[in-house]
Amino acid sequence: MTAADVVLLRALAARPRLTGTDDLASARLHCASLLRGMGFAVRERPFTYSALPARCGMPAVGLASIALLGATLTVARARGPGWALAAAATGVLLLAGLARWLSSAWALRVPAARARGVNLEATRGDGAPDLWLVAHLDSKSQRYPLALRAAGASLTIAAWIVAISLSAVGVAGIGGWRLLWISWAVGAVGGALLLFVGTGNDSLGAVDNASGVVAVLSAARRLDPRMAVGVLLTDAEEMGLAGAHEWAASRAAGTAINCDTVDDRGAYAVLGSGRRSAALAAAVERAAHTLALPLAVRRLPAGILTDGVALARAGWRAVTVSRAGVATLLRIHTRRDVVGPLDGTGIETVAALLAATANEVHRWPS
Repeated sequence: MTAADVVLLRALAARPRLTGTDDLASARLHCASLLRGMGFAVRERPFTYSALPARCGMPAVGLASIALLGATLTVARARGPGWALAAAATGVLLLAGLARWLSSAWALRVPAARARGVNLEATRGDGAPDLWLVAHLDSKSQRYPLALRAAGASLTIAAWIVAISLSAVGVAGIGGWRLLWISWAVGAVGGALLLFVGTGNDSLGAVDNASGVVAVLSAARRLDPRMAVGVLLTDAEEMGLAGAHEWAASRAAGTAINCDTVDDRGAYAVLGSGRRSAALAAAVERAAHTLALPLAVRRLPAGILTDGVALARAGWRAVTVSRAGVATLLRIHTRRDVVGPLDGTGIETVAALLAATANEVHRWPS
């Protein structure tokens, strides 16, 4: 990692950067100055959104899951496995619909709890950008690390799989559906982890996501100044992907690589977002092969969203590049997410990967 990258990482992670705070505004101004120094035309893109889905969404899903599993268990005891299967299927559909809506752009238009954010947009080169390099600049803290929130989501999904499986077995006359209480017990633990997650401003956000911002700016510095490329530093990613949703809604779909969470340990991964992203994911794989870099192609873990998801839902070809392990997820959204554990080797490697992929995308037919 270059000296300039070290300075930027330390500057960004010096203070928490919750959306709407002066510290986030200062971090945005710092990045804007650096981008102008690289020859980018820089603009701030203000937007408004509802903070209600981000603050209440996970608790709502957790509470709804516990209640619906309880209703399924009650129906099973009163009416038998057939009705239990119908209740479980209905519960899954309701929860899936709620989760989908809460992570959509529509939820951000709720008139309650309106808030303001500012995306930072920068372009350089001739013509419209062939590719956008994206990273979120804001940070947040929660009562416990991201790993436990993801565990809560996984347990909730597992509970519903068990509920439907046991009910179906009962309908087939094999027995076992009377063990449905197990699904409620598992779901109660998972739901509780979602219910009490909270939102605060106590995390310095070094790995999530000062590391991604530094990787994106470092990659931009490596590219030919004549190449048509854009850099987008989103705001309010930690508030329901609000910045990416609002930015994508105002322009035609394109191609974007989102960079979120770059640790020095863990697996390098490209996380696809929708069917349109297959070609872009393949380009990242080829760039990794050129760099002799082991790279896994994965789906996002349950309970975790990135700006790549928001862009993909708006019709973009978008992927997320990351390097993380279990130890990383145990730091994210806590006071332990500080610069100390980072030596920058992951950032340096991911910056090279982003630049190599950008060079390939630049050669794609228009």
